[in-house]
Amino acid sequence: SLLIMFVYPVCRTVLMSFFQVESVTATMADWSFYGLGNYTKIFGSASFMISMRNMMLIWFVSRVLLPTEPSHQPFLKFFMGLVCFLFNDFYLFSSVLLYFCK
Repeated sequence: SLLIMFVYPVCRTVLMSFFQVESVTATMADWSFYGLGNYTKIFGSASFMISMRNMMLIWFVSRVLLPTEPSHQPFLKFFMGLVCFLFNDFYLFSSVLLYFCK
């Protein structure tokens, strides 16, 4: 059942990404085919590019600059990763939400 709870939302989200959907709860009959339009829209968005840059910066700092040995500064590594990823995920989510919910 956990597989169904994970696979169905992922498949539906991928399918929805090719359509213009007014509401998440809308039936498929209400969707209009948009093709790759949503992808060109999001990849052309400055907010998305900033989020991707932030994610790469966070990855670089947490994986390259901080020690990778678990015995070296585990709390600092955990805290920095948590703060950075939560901030970036919140920024990406809010940017996408604001962009598509005009």
